[in-house]
Amino acid sequence: MKLWLWMALVCCTVAMAEEPVKVDQADEMVKHTNAYRVRNGLQALEADPKMMAQAQEWAVWMHRNGSLNHSGMPYGENIAMGSTTGRGWINQWINSSGHRANILSNWDKIGCGYSGTWACQIFAGKRGGVDVTVSNGSGTTYRSRGRSRRFRLFGRRRRR
Repeated sequence: MKLWLWMALVCCTVAMAEEPVKVDQADEMVKHTNAYRVRNGLQALEADPKMMAQAQEWAVWMHRNGSLNHSGMPYGENIAMGSTTGRGWINQWINSSGHRANILSNWDKIGCGYSGTWACQIFAGKRGGVDVTVSNGSGTTYRSRGRSRRFRLFGRRRRR
């Protein structure tokens, strides 16, 4: 009887060890963003549940529509495609000066979401407004100070 119990214990332990551990890549984005901020002498950001849900919803929308677009939410925002890991998306953003500036700005809160290879990262808090410079590739540069504005990169801006 003791041998049977020991074999059952070993079999259960082996079966449990083979279960893959699922890592939430949105949580990984938060972790790697905060690690990068701390390495640069800044405070870690608080993951806000509402913002996490909003970022997730936008990542799913981009994935379903095959369209890499900013959401127009009243937050600082980074979007990306082409990776499947939190570390991969963070590395893309860190290697881009504008996205890196967003990560290193004076924020309190963060929300991250992903769907397939699409990711969205949003920031809110102390900063108050967003300074954005966008070039459309034809030499036209748009600059926004203070409140966030939506830009069309090609063609005219939409009238509201």
